[in-house]
Amino acid sequence: MLIDKLLDIKESLSSTYSFDIVAIQCGYYYNIYNDHAEKYNLLWGNKTYYQGENLLAGFPVLNIDKQVNRLRDNKLTYAIVSETEKTDDYIIRVITETSNKDALEENFKLPRKKISKKNKKKQSNKIIESNDEIIFLNAILNGADPFTGEVLSDESVWKHPKILNDIKEYLKECEEK
Repeated sequence: MLIDKLLDIKESLSSTYSFDIVAIQCGYYYNIYNDHAEKYNLLWGNKTYYQGENLLAGFPVLNIDKQVNRLRDNKLTYAIVSETEKTDDYIIRVITETSNKDALEENFKLPRKKISKKNKKKQSNKIIESNDEIIFLNAILNGADPFTGEVLSDESVWKHPKILNDIKEYLKECEEK
Protein backbone atom coordinates (compact mmCIF):
# COMPACT_ATOMS: atom_id res chain seq x y z
CA MET A 1 0.00 0.00 0.00
CA LEU A 2 1.40 3.41 -0.96
CA ILE A 3 1.28 5.87 1.95
CA ASP A 4 2.25 9.50 2.53
CA LYS A 5 3.39 9.36 6.16
CA LEU A 6 4.08 6.86 8.94
CA LEU A 7 0.95 7.82 10.83
CA ASP A 8 -1.07 6.52 7.84
CA ILE A 9 0.22 3.01 8.62
CA LYS A 10 -1.07 3.22 12.19
CA GLU A 11 -4.43 4.61 11.07
CA SER A 12 -4.87 1.96 8.36
CA LEU A 13 -3.99 -0.96 10.63
CA SER A 14 -6.08 0.36 13.53
CA SER A 15 -9.17 0.71 11.39
CA THR A 16 -8.72 -2.63 9.59
CA TYR A 17 -7.63 -4.84 12.49
CA SER A 18 -8.36 -2.83 15.68
CA PHE A 19 -4.87 -3.37 17.09
CA ASP A 20 -4.18 -2.19 20.63
CA ILE A 21 -0.60 -1.23 19.72
CA VAL A 22 1.05 -0.56 16.37
CA ALA A 23 4.82 0.03 16.46
CA ILE A 24 6.46 1.34 13.28
CA GLN A 25 10.18 1.24 12.67
CA CYS A 26 11.80 4.56 11.88
CA GLY A 27 15.53 3.97 11.61
CA TYR A 28 16.86 2.50 14.84
CA TYR A 29 13.65 3.10 16.77
CA TYR A 30 10.06 1.86 16.74
CA ASN A 31 7.51 4.68 17.06
CA ILE A 32 4.11 4.26 18.71
CA TYR A 33 1.64 7.06 17.99
CA ASN A 34 -1.11 8.98 19.80
CA ASP A 35 -3.70 6.79 21.59
CA HIS A 36 -1.43 3.74 21.25
CA ALA A 37 1.42 5.75 22.84
CA GLU A 38 -0.88 6.62 25.75
CA LYS A 39 -1.80 2.97 26.26
CA TYR A 40 1.85 1.89 26.02
CA ASN A 41 2.78 4.54 28.60
CA LEU A 42 -0.02 3.49 30.98
CA LEU A 43 0.97 -0.17 30.81
CA TRP A 44 4.74 0.15 31.24
CA GLY A 45 5.42 3.71 32.38
CA ASN A 46 7.42 4.58 29.30
CA LYS A 47 7.63 8.29 28.71
CA THR A 48 5.66 9.94 25.92
CA TYR A 49 6.57 13.14 24.11
CA TYR A 50 5.22 15.27 21.32
CA GLN A 51 6.65 15.50 17.84
CA GLY A 52 4.59 18.23 16.26
CA GLU A 53 0.97 17.46 17.07
CA ASN A 54 1.53 13.71 17.53
CA LEU A 55 2.12 12.00 20.85
CA LEU A 56 4.90 9.42 20.61
CA ALA A 57 6.35 6.62 22.67
CA GLY A 58 8.64 3.92 21.48
CA PHE A 59 11.59 1.61 21.91
CA PRO A 60 14.88 0.83 20.17
CA VAL A 61 15.12 -1.85 17.50
CA LEU A 62 17.43 -3.89 19.73
CA ASN A 63 14.63 -4.15 22.29
CA ILE A 64 12.07 -5.76 19.93
CA ASP A 65 12.00 -9.25 21.51
CA LYS A 66 11.29 -7.84 24.97
CA GLN A 67 8.48 -5.65 23.60
CA VAL A 68 6.82 -8.48 21.64
CA ASN A 69 6.92 -10.67 24.77
CA ARG A 70 5.33 -7.88 26.82
CA LEU A 71 2.54 -7.50 24.27
CA ARG A 72 1.91 -11.26 24.15
CA ASP A 73 2.07 -11.66 27.93
CA ASN A 74 -0.56 -8.93 28.34
CA LYS A 75 -2.75 -10.48 25.62
CA LEU A 76 -2.74 -7.27 23.56
CA THR A 77 -3.40 -7.17 19.86
CA TYR A 78 -0.42 -5.69 18.07
CA ALA A 79 1.47 -5.18 14.84
CA ILE A 80 5.20 -4.60 14.52
CA VAL A 81 5.96 -2.85 11.23
CA SER A 82 9.64 -3.12 10.26
CA GLU A 83 11.73 -1.47 7.57
CA THR A 84 12.67 -4.12 5.04
CA GLU A 85 13.96 -2.24 2.02
CA LYS A 86 15.29 1.22 1.27
CA THR A 87 15.84 2.63 -2.18
CA ASP A 88 16.51 6.17 -3.35
CA ASP A 89 12.77 6.53 -3.99
CA TYR A 90 11.01 4.48 -1.27
CA ILE A 91 11.19 2.85 2.12
CA ILE A 92 9.23 -0.40 2.31
CA ARG A 93 7.82 -1.42 5.69
CA VAL A 94 6.27 -4.83 6.38
CA ILE A 95 4.37 -6.30 9.32
CA THR A 96 6.92 -8.76 10.71
CA GLU A 97 5.28 -9.60 14.05
CA THR A 98 1.57 -9.52 14.84
CA SER A 99 -1.16 -11.02 16.96
CA ASN A 100 -3.33 -11.32 13.83
CA LYS A 101 -1.83 -13.67 11.26
CA ASP A 102 -4.11 -12.21 8.54
CA ALA A 103 -2.08 -9.00 8.77
CA LEU A 104 1.34 -10.70 8.60
CA GLU A 105 3.50 -9.46 5.72
CA GLU A 106 1.13 -6.62 4.81
CA ASN A 107 3.42 -3.93 3.43
CA PHE A 108 3.57 -0.18 3.06
CA LYS A 109 5.57 1.88 0.61
CA LEU A 110 6.52 5.38 1.72
CA PRO A 111 8.09 7.69 -0.88
CA ARG A 112 11.34 9.32 0.15
CA LYS A 113 11.52 13.05 -0.25
CA LYS A 114 13.50 14.18 -3.28
CA ILE A 115 16.27 16.60 -2.48
CA SER A 116 17.78 18.80 -5.16
CA LYS A 117 21.59 18.95 -5.47
CA LYS A 118 21.50 22.49 -4.08
CA ASN A 119 19.44 21.41 -1.05
CA LYS A 120 21.59 18.29 -0.59
CA LYS A 121 24.60 20.53 -0.12
CA LYS A 122 22.67 22.68 2.38
CA GLN A 123 21.43 19.58 4.18
CA SER A 124 24.92 18.11 4.45
CA ASN A 125 25.95 21.25 6.35
CA LYS A 126 23.17 20.83 8.88
CA ILE A 127 24.08 19.73 12.37
CA ILE A 128 21.37 17.07 12.54
CA GLU A 129 21.38 14.56 9.70
CA SER A 130 18.12 12.73 10.31
CA ASN A 131 14.91 12.53 12.26
CA ASP A 132 16.46 9.77 14.43
CA GLU A 133 18.65 12.29 16.24
CA ILE A 134 15.70 14.61 16.85
CA ILE A 135 13.66 11.72 18.28
CA PHE A 136 16.63 10.73 20.47
CA LEU A 137 17.12 14.24 21.85
CA ASN A 138 13.39 14.90 22.33
CA ALA A 139 13.11 11.68 24.31
CA ILE A 140 15.79 12.96 26.69
CA LEU A 141 14.12 16.38 26.96
CA ASN A 142 10.88 14.64 27.86
CA GLY A 143 12.50 12.53 30.57
CA ALA A 144 12.63 9.23 28.68
CA ASP A 145 15.59 6.94 28.18
CA PRO A 146 16.09 7.11 24.38
CA PHE A 147 17.17 3.46 24.28
CA THR A 148 14.49 1.82 26.41
CA GLY A 149 11.71 4.42 26.56
CA GLU A 150 11.62 4.10 30.35
CA VAL A 151 11.35 7.16 32.58
CA LEU A 152 14.78 8.54 33.49
CA SER A 153 15.63 8.40 37.17
CA ASP A 154 16.30 11.67 39.00
CA GLU A 155 19.97 10.62 39.25
CA SER A 156 20.37 10.21 35.49
CA VAL A 157 23.08 12.33 33.94
CA TRP A 158 20.61 13.14 31.14
CA LYS A 159 18.45 15.09 33.61
CA HIS A 160 21.27 17.47 34.56
CA PRO A 161 20.08 21.06 33.85
CA LYS A 162 23.24 21.88 31.84
CA ILE A 163 22.74 18.91 29.54
CA LEU A 164 19.04 19.70 29.06
CA ASN A 165 19.88 23.34 28.26
CA ASP A 166 22.60 22.26 25.82
CA ILE A 167 20.17 19.94 24.02
CA LYS A 168 17.56 22.72 23.80
CA GLU A 169 20.13 25.15 22.41
CA TYR A 170 21.39 22.56 19.94
CA LEU A 171 17.88 21.87 18.63
CA LYS A 172 17.16 25.59 18.43
CA GLU A 173 20.31 26.14 16.35
CA CYS A 174 19.29 23.30 14.04
CA GLU A 175 15.86 24.81 13.49
CA GLU A 176 17.38 28.17 12.57
CA LYS A 177 19.65 26.70 9.89
